[in-house]
Amino acid sequence: MLFLIIGVVCVLIRSFSLSMSSPSTFFRKQVLYNKESGKVLDCLFCNIIAGKEPSTTVYSDSKFVVFRTIKPASSCHLLVVPRQHIRNIDSLSTIEDAELIKEMQKIGESSLRQFTSKEDGDQYCFHVPPYNSVDHLHLHCIGNTIQMDAWNRVKYWQVQEHISLYLFSVSTLILHDDCNNTTLLLSL
Repeated sequence: MLFLIIGVVCVLIRSFSLSMSSPSTFFRKQVLYNKESGKVLDCLFCNIIAGKEPSTTVYSDSKFVVFRTIKPASSCHLLVVPRQHIRNIDSLSTIEDAELIKEMQKIGESSLRQFTSKEDGDQYCFHVPPYNSVDHLHLHCIGNTIQMDAWNRVKYWQVQEHISLYLFSVSTLILHDDCNNTTLLLSL
């Protein structure tokens, strides 16, 4: 509980200090951008990945980091975050992006298994802009979904629908490629 309070205080202090940005920068959803180039200058999740911000990391490899969120929807709520800064789910559009999502979900599921069983209920979802709180792609992996309160059930249920629609649209593109003799299998 103390770690949660410290984490929230750090985010609030960081938000306030970054909101005092210069005229050549702008702060949006825990990310500081250069106004002219749009380049990321500072990002909460990039700092967590680099070890500059506190987190409870449960998995890490060369492409992803998994850590506990500071605002859990249940007793087991993890975030799978790519090390490469990708702005959000709307930034994804290619077959490679669909593979990235599949890999994120696979890592999220194996990370959840460290803490809970599949029988307790799992949910995997992205917040779709403008409802995302951090402008760095992250997959919510929620175990023990039976523990979710009414607000979180609605919040994450609606987002789950958007993911299904996004994955359906990527699958449609893959089927179109199949018609052009390009064989790609996407098992979601």
